[in-house]
Amino acid sequence: MPEEDFSGVEVSQRSGISVFWIIPLVALVIGAWLTIQAYLDKGPLVTLYFKAATGVVANKTKVRIRDVEIGVVESVVLSDDFEGAVIKVRLTKESESMLVEGTRFWIESPRVTAGEVRGLQTLLSGVFIGIDPAKGGKSKKEFIGLDEPPFIVDENEGSYYVLLSDRRHSLNVGSPVTYRGMDAGQVVSYKMNDDGTKVVAKIFIDKPYDKYVNLNTRFWQSSGVNLSLGADGLKVDTESIVSIVAGGVSFSTPAYLGAGELAPKKHEFTLYQDQETAFEPVREKYPVLFYFNGSVRGLKVGAPVEFRGIKIGEVTSLHLQIDASDFSIKIPVMAEVEKGHFEILKEGQFEAINADQVAAMKRLVDNGVRAQLKTGSLITGAIFVDFDIYEDAPPASVAIENGVIVLPTIPTALDAITSGVTTILNKIAAMPLEQIGKDLGGAVKRSRELLESNQIEDALRSLDETLKETHKLARGLNTVITPQLDAMLRELKNASRSIKSMADYLERHPEALIQGKQGGR
Repeated sequence: MPEEDFSGVEVSQRSGISVFWIIPLVALVIGAWLTIQAYLDKGPLVTLYFKAATGVVANKTKVRIRDVEIGVVESVVLSDDFEGAVIKVRLTKESESMLVEGTRFWIESPRVTAGEVRGLQTLLSGVFIGIDPAKGGKSKKEFIGLDEPPFIVDENEGSYYVLLSDRRHSLNVGSPVTYRGMDAGQVVSYKMNDDGTKVVAKIFIDKPYDKYVNLNTRFWQSSGVNLSLGADGLKVDTESIVSIVAGGVSFSTPAYLGAGELAPKKHEFTLYQDQETAFEPVREKYPVLFYFNGSVRGLKVGAPVEFRGIKIGEVTSLHLQIDASDFSIKIPVMAEVEKGHFEILKEGQFEAINADQVAAMKRLVDNGVRAQLKTGSLITGAIFVDFDIYEDAPPASVAIENGVIVLPTIPTALDAITSGVTTILNKIAAMPLEQIGKDLGGAVKRSRELLESNQIEDALRSLDETLKETHKLARGLNTVITPQLDAMLRELKNASRSIKSMADYLERHPEALIQGKQGGR
């Protein structure tokens, strides 16, 4: 085969980029642009700290607000101190404005709260992280998650108020707030105040019920069942079943106060133990002091101070005092008494006697008013301080001790009986019983000797003979004297007839006294 001749062919070299490199370069540019765009569109990474991350899964658990997904969990790890979980969440870029102080995060899962069942949708969709964004504030990227989902309310649909109480009682987040038996709101939160002396509960009352909250409104615990036994029998008072199980609050305005000025939002109210306490008139109080010598078993702080069944105060403290000189014991009981309970009728008008408390109490004490411990319940053994008038009470006076009025007391009925019995026993113990016994024994012995001697027998024999002689004398007198007495009585009877005949004759013929009796007459 003849060889081809390529000597006349000219070879030239193409300059520039080959078309085969264009496609990879374009792809690289597009990829870079997409990467940069993705980075620019990437939302913030938020760090959340929870005590537990139950049900949270990386790259699966979503972040939602009002059922709108705004992020996803990127990682879930244990905290450095092994006390909780650290969850990193990637949010959308549009959500960055939500990341300010005051924003709250929580893990939404199925749970039963005091007034409702929440999170049932997570049974199908799975656990998610909820967010309640705050408005304004300083930007931040780390948050401490809530242990419980918050109650999110629209402040335009009601009002917040604050309740102060000495104890939490049975309040829970979500406990109902009722007005005349109607559901009017709920407890939003509770905590201790800064000095630890009060429990501060925050409540939200829905419209239109918030218009019934005025400065005279009273709030009280409505949880549980209130039982009272009175003259009308057993009374049972309770609110809804929810309030029995989960606690609750009720509010109303006492009729004697009337509707006051509308309470401003976030106004602070006292949370009372029950409605009876809440509706009690608020009176000025002053301290008084009692000294009791007997047992005060059953008397406790908070026990009532009464005057003939009307509560006028309550016990605030009690303790024990021992006099080192003679080791005598007395128990000071401090109480607070409300002003305005006592009035004196003077010239048809009631005169309050609370202007000068010392003078007022002196007048009462001078008229026999004394304090005494009495049993309030035979079942519980609780006792209370009772005022009453004791006309036979020994004289007493009102004293002042460290600026506090000291009122006189009298022993309880049991103490008085015990004291009387003790006095009698002491007198018996002081009697010379041994000598009396010896003297009595000697007298019995001498009596026995006398009865057994011949002198008694001789005396009885002489007495028997004397009685026989007396009987004979009486029979002789009856035989001799009785006939003579009968004859004498007959003569007296005949004489009486003659005198009567003469008197009749003289009455008919008075002249006979002068002329004598005429013949034929």
